[in-house]
Amino acid sequence: MKPIHYNLSLEPDLTAFTFKGKSQVEIDLEVPASTVCIHGKDLEIQVCNLRKENATSPVSRCDFDFDQKKQEIIVKLPSEVSGKIWLDFEFTGILNDMLAGFYRSRYIVDGETRYMATTQFEERDARAAFPCFDEPALKATFDLEFIVDSHLQGIANTAIKEEKALESGKKSIKFNRTPRMSTYLLYFGIGEFEFLVDDTKSPILRIAAPPGKAQFGKFALDIARKSFDYGETVLKAPYPISKCDFLVVTDFAAGAMENYGAITFRENLLLTYEGKSSKLDYIRIAQVVAHEIAHMWFGDLVSPLKWKYIWLNESFATYFTYAIPDYFFPEWKSWETLVGDRGLGGMNRDSLIYTIPVELPGDDEVNIDASTAPIIYAKGAIIIRILEEFLGQEKFFEGIRHFLKKYQYDSASSEQCWEAFEEATGEPIIDFAHSWVNQPGFPCIEVSQEGAKVTLTQSRFTYLENQSSNLWVIPVHLNLYMKDGSNQTMAVVLKQKSISFDLPADTLCFKLNKDQVGFYRVKYSLEHLDCLGNMIQKKVLCTLDRFGVQNDFYALTYRGDYQIKDYITFIQKYFSEDDSDLALVNIIENIGRLMLISPKNRTFISEISKLFAESVLKRIGLDPQEDETMLRAVVRSDYLHIAAECGSQVAKDYAFKQFELLREDKDVPADNLGSILRIIAANKPETWQYMVDQSLNPDLPEGKKVLFLTALGAYKTKELLDKSLEFNITDVPKRNRVYIIANVARNPEATKWIWGYYQANFQTFMKEFPISVLGNTLAIVPPIGGMYHEEEVLKFLEMVQNMDPRGKGTAKMAAEMAQLYSNISKR
Repeated sequence: MKPIHYNLSLEPDLTAFTFKGKSQVEIDLEVPASTVCIHGKDLEIQVCNLRKENATSPVSRCDFDFDQKKQEIIVKLPSEVSGKIWLDFEFTGILNDMLAGFYRSRYIVDGETRYMATTQFEERDARAAFPCFDEPALKATFDLEFIVDSHLQGIANTAIKEEKALESGKKSIKFNRTPRMSTYLLYFGIGEFEFLVDDTKSPILRIAAPPGKAQFGKFALDIARKSFDYGETVLKAPYPISKCDFLVVTDFAAGAMENYGAITFRENLLLTYEGKSSKLDYIRIAQVVAHEIAHMWFGDLVSPLKWKYIWLNESFATYFTYAIPDYFFPEWKSWETLVGDRGLGGMNRDSLIYTIPVELPGDDEVNIDASTAPIIYAKGAIIIRILEEFLGQEKFFEGIRHFLKKYQYDSASSEQCWEAFEEATGEPIIDFAHSWVNQPGFPCIEVSQEGAKVTLTQSRFTYLENQSSNLWVIPVHLNLYMKDGSNQTMAVVLKQKSISFDLPADTLCFKLNKDQVGFYRVKYSLEHLDCLGNMIQKKVLCTLDRFGVQNDFYALTYRGDYQIKDYITFIQKYFSEDDSDLALVNIIENIGRLMLISPKNRTFISEISKLFAESVLKRIGLDPQEDETMLRAVVRSDYLHIAAECGSQVAKDYAFKQFELLREDKDVPADNLGSILRIIAANKPETWQYMVDQSLNPDLPEGKKVLFLTALGAYKTKELLDKSLEFNITDVPKRNRVYIIANVARNPEATKWIWGYYQANFQTFMKEFPISVLGNTLAIVPPIGGMYHEEEVLKFLEMVQNMDPRGKGTAKMAAEMAQLYSNISKR
C-alpha cells in the first residue's frame, strides 16, 4: 500500500486560526484490501470517499475510525479492492500556536501584530495538516492549491503555476507539481511577504520575509548562491525545482528546516544588520544556510528509508555545514569549529552510559531532541570526516555522487549507503562503518610506555563507570617530536583491545590523534602531559593538537581520573601565553562549568581564572579588531564575562562604560554585547526593567532580543530572578522560553533553589512550552538540581519517562547527568 500522488487544497483563516482542506490521494494497493490506514491527528474529517479509477470517477462513501495512539485514520472500503484507487477527504483543523504542524506565527508591521500560516512537519506532523502516508519512504508527488484572502501571498515547495480571483472575494494560488518527495518536506506558507531575489541563474533564489525585512537577507542570499554552486558542481546531482525560497518565520522552534525548495529559518539565522550583527552571527548564518542547502540532496533528493536512518540526512548535512564555508572562506577555519564546538558537543553527549549509536537502534519512533541530536548531527559529521581521511577526498566524493545518483527521488538505508560507497570506490569500508555508526559510545585510548615500547589500550569512555566490552576500529595517527627538533608521523590501526609498537630511538615526546581528526579520548600519565605541556608552551603543537591535549585532560578530570587542581594548574602553567583561540574558547567553557558544579573548588578556580582571563584580555585587547577571526571575537567576549564573574574590575569597568553608550543609543561592539549585558545584570540590579523592555522591543533584531533575554538570567538576587522567571512564562514568545530559565539554572546564585521552582511549575511548562523548548529545559535544569537534590530529581525524571514517550530519551540523559553533577559537586 503506497501513495502515488496527492491533490491538496487548503483554506486557512488567519482571524479564527482554523483551516479547511480537501485532498485526493492516489494509492497503489498491491494486494486486495478492505481497509486503508492513513495518518492523521488533530483533524476533523467531514467526508471520506473512494474513487476506483481516477480522480474524477464516481464516488463511494467510506466509513472511518480514528486510532488516536497510532495517529491513524482507518478507512473502511465498501468492498475489497486492489490496484490504483483514490481517496477523497474533506477536513478542518486548528492553526495552533505550538510551532508544529500547520500553525500560526506572529509578525509586526508598523506596530501592528499580524499573522502568517506556516508549517513544521519533521518528523511526524504533516498528518496534523492533512490525511497522508506520513513516513519518509512513502514518497509521492503533490499538486497544491491555497485559497486565501486577496491581499495575502502563498509560498510552497514549487513556483506558482496559476493565481486567479474567486467569486467569494478570495483568490486561488496553484503551484507546479512537486518532485517525488516525502511528506515531512512539504511547506505551506500564507501571509504577507517581501522578497529579495537572485535570478541571475537557475534556480531562482529568494529571501521571503515580513514586510520591511527582506533587505537584510543579502548576506544569506550570497551564501545560498555559493552553496548551490558548490552542491551542483561537487555533488553533480540534480536540483529539480526552479526556485528555492528562504523564509523568515518569526515563531519557529528549530533553527531552520529543509523543506524542499522552501527552507524556513529563525530570523537571527537568516538576517544580518550592519553594525548590530556580530562576527559569530554572520558565520552562524553561513553555516546554517549551507547545512539546509546540503539537505536539498541529503534528505530531500535521497530520503531515509526509515527514521532510524535519519543520520544519512543530518550527519552529511552537518559535514557540509563546515565543508562549504571552508571552500569559500578558508580563513574562517571552519574545521576547527566543527572539532571544538559541534563535534565536542557530540562527544560530551556520547560520554554518558545511556547513549545511542549514530544509526538509531530498532524501529521505534524517533525524536530529534536534546538526547539524540548531538549524536545524529555532530558525531555523525565527525565520522564522515574520518571516512574522508580514510578514503581520500577523491574517492570520498566518488562514493557520495554514486550514492545520490543511485537513490535519487527515493529512500535509502545505511547498508545501501555503504554498499554504494564500496561500489564506487572499491574500498572495504563496511567494517569501519559498522564500528562507528552502529555501535554506541566511543573509545578512550590509554597510553603506557616502557622505554621505546608504547602500548595503546582501548575501552569505552564514559563519565560514570561502565561495563562495556565494545571495541572500535581506530585509525590512530601519531605526531612524534624528535630530540633534534624535527617531527615525524606514524600510523597504526587499533582493532583489538591493545596494541604495542616501538618508537624511533630519538623520540622526545609524542601525541596521539594528530590534528584531532579521530573521535576518541587519550589518557596520558601526568608526566607525559607535562612533556606535551612544554611542547604547547613552545608552540610546537598545532592549534588543533593544543586544543586536544587540554580537552582530553579536562574530560578525564571531569570523570575523576585527575584532580581538578591538576587541570587548573596545567592550564595556568602552559596556556597563560597561548594564542590558540580554539583552545582558549574551550578552556573558559571548562572553567565556567567547573565553577558551577564544583562548589568546593570554586574559590580556588575563581582566583586562578581571574588572573588567567585578565592576562588573555591584556594580550588581545578589550575592543574587537576589524580583521580578527570569529574565534578571536568569541574568546574576547567569553573572557570578559568570566573575568567579571571572578571579580575583575577591569572587565566590569569596560562593561559599565559600554552600557552607558548603549543607553545613549550609541554603537557598542556587537561581538561583546552579550557579555556586556550579563555583566551589567550581575552588577546593576536597577537595570532589570530596561532588559525586559529591550527584549520586547519590536524594532530590535531577533538576535539582540535573545541577548537581553539571556541577561535576565544573570541577576544576583532571588527576587529579580523570580521576576525574570515569571516574565518568561507570561510575556516571552514561546520560541524563546528556554533562554531565561537555562541561564537562571546556570547562575550560581540559583543552583540551590532552581530545582524547587522547576518541579513546582513543570505542569505549567508542559502546557505552555513547545515540546522542543520543554525538552531543552529538561536537559539543563534537573542535572543542576541533582547537585543538591539528587534523590528527588531521579524520582521526578523516572516519572517523566513514564508520562510521555517523546521525553523518555531526554529524561534518561538528564538522570545520568544529575548523578554525574552530584558526584562532581562532592569532590
